[in-house]
Amino acid sequence: MARVSVVIPARNEPFATRTVVDLLEKAAGDIEVIVALDDFWPNPPLPDDKRVKVLHRGRVHGLRPNINAMVEMATGEYLMKIDAHCAVCQGYDELLQQHCDADWIVVPAKHSLEPTTWVMFKPPWHYFYLTFPYHHELEFIGLHDKNFGHGFNATRADTRVDDILSYQGSCWFLRKAYFKRLLPEGMDHEHYYYAQEPQELGLKAWLSGGRVVVNKDVTYAHLHKGRTYGRGFPRYKRPWIDAIRWSANYWMTNQWPGRIHDMAWLVEKFWDELHHAPSFAWPDDWQDPKYKAFCDARGC
Repeated sequence: MARVSVVIPARNEPFATRTVVDLLEKAAGDIEVIVALDDFWPNPPLPDDKRVKVLHRGRVHGLRPNINAMVEMATGEYLMKIDAHCAVCQGYDELLQQHCDADWIVVPAKHSLEPTTWVMFKPPWHYFYLTFPYHHELEFIGLHDKNFGHGFNATRADTRVDDILSYQGSCWFLRKAYFKRLLPEGMDHEHYYYAQEPQELGLKAWLSGGRVVVNKDVTYAHLHKGRTYGRGFPRYKRPWIDAIRWSANYWMTNQWPGRIHDMAWLVEKFWDELHHAPSFAWPDDWQDPKYKAFCDARGC
């Protein structure tokens, strides 16, 4: 098995050290854990372990610039990005490599994390979709990633590695060479805000002939911090909305020059899921310009 470089962007994260310790203890093979501390030092401090590398540049840089910097530091053949408030399963690093072709993005099955006991709870979420960006019930235009709920696609329960349109963004895994191929200049921090990693990476994978899959035999748990623990950083609404609107327009109008497919191809591939999504489903005539016109007219 090859080396895995785990990259963790962190800002005011109370569980950063617990996450790093979990990753170190449960790795089966050769890993390095690179943590970008965005103008803070964790308490308790990170473990004194030769596998841990710290990036601290003295001021806030943000999610995407920190991911890009950590990727440049990474020495592994594989990259795994994970949030600083997650737990992983035993042997995650080698298990994810077992089903990760050269042009795949692999996502482990996502559980919820109970932070006081540090255990996974709730059944896993396997399947995620993207909302119809011009749905009249959306507050504003956007390809938002949503989960189908527990037990969705039960008829495919035995398909342990399965295609997914999107994912939640707190954990993803791919070869470093593939990251560099999809994003030769790194993640885009000019147009995107702090979120929408699945839209930027996942859509580029699908539309360039790659694949995004969930490996149901590999699990992790993510803490939804909510009001109890807080985001840890300010989210300014206007740039956040502007970035999501920009992303929707960019992908829906097929502007990425690296694509070999268009959005119509991808929608057709996942049509049964998108058309029957539990919220903000895609209509039969989703390509009709009336939907975007309606959103534009009401300023959504």
